[in-house]
This record gives sequence, structure tokens and C-alpha cells, in this order.
Amino acid sequence: MKEEMKRQVAAEAAKIIYANEGNYASVNPDDNGALSVGKVQWHGNRALSLLKKIAQGARAEATLGKALYNEIMTATNWETRTVTAIEKAKLSKILGTPGGKAAQ
Repeated sequence: MKEEMKRQVAAEAAKIIYANEGNYASVNPDDNGALSVGKVQWHGNRALSLLKKIAQGARAEATLGKALYNEIMTATNWETRTVTAIEKAKLSKILGTPGGKAAQ
């Protein structure tokens, strides 16, 4: 397959995936036993890694609250971490910020 055709196929695949996987601020609190977040639904430990990167930005602790912020920054395993409705709202806020979008 030629390089241009590969780019076209990848672009079309991305459109389909993004259309079905939510938006930048999406949070699925329990997606088969762990949360999924963001535009392409980063799941479990991948979600944690993304959230760590976003939480390093300005005002993340103020948005998340001390407990959730500290958990994100110190946790090493979110394979089974789900979130409450309150945590979901807080995570959605930081995911939808310019820094959250850039990290995704």
C-alpha cells in the first residue's frame, strides 16, 4: 500500500474511532472494572498515566481536590479503579481543559 493511501486509511479509521469513543472530557466511571477517560477512552493504568500528565498542569489540585490529586500523583495501579459521580465530574473538568486536550 502506498504511503498516501496509508494516511487516508488511518485518517478514516481515526474518524470512526473518535465518533464512537467519546470526547475529550468523557469519563466512563466503570468500563469493565476500571475507569476510561478522554477522547479515545484511555483505560485503567493508561488513564492514570494520562491523568498524571494532566494533573501536573496549573490548578489541577484545586479542581480535583487534595485527596484525588494526591491519589493520581502517587498511585501506581488503576487496573480496577472506578470513580464516584463526584470524582467523575472533577476528572471531566481537567480532561476538558486546554492542557487536558493537549495531553490527549
